[in-house]
Amino acid sequence: MSASKKAAEVVEQYMVRVHVIVADLQNPSSARKIHEEIDSWGFTVDTLINNAGFSSFGDFADSGMGWEMGQIDVNVWALVALTKGFLPELLIAFNMCSCSVFDASGYLLWQLNDSSL
Repeated sequence: MSASKKAAEVVEQYMVRVHVIVADLQNPSSARKIHEEIDSWGFTVDTLINNAGFSSFGDFADSGMGWEMGQIDVNVWALVALTKGFLPELLIAFNMCSCSVFDASGYLLWQLNDSSL
């Protein structure tokens, strides 16, 4: 399903505004560009859900180095860059939330607010 179709479903179901940013997270500058795009809209981020990633299967010895490095770029570097880039905004938000969806920890949601300090 395309991002725009999924966004339309979310708008219809939850009656919220949705803005879609399509980015190649294997590109090291993508995290910065995403942050700049959101800044240009005048938005402040109080919720960050890192749900990008991919995995591979099969014999590791047979996979290409480019594939493996691309996987690390998306699953590790992009996640760190996005979180680090938005962290100042998240830390001042009243009910900030950051969730990284990967492996079993994707089912956990960690929230920080004034009552938990």
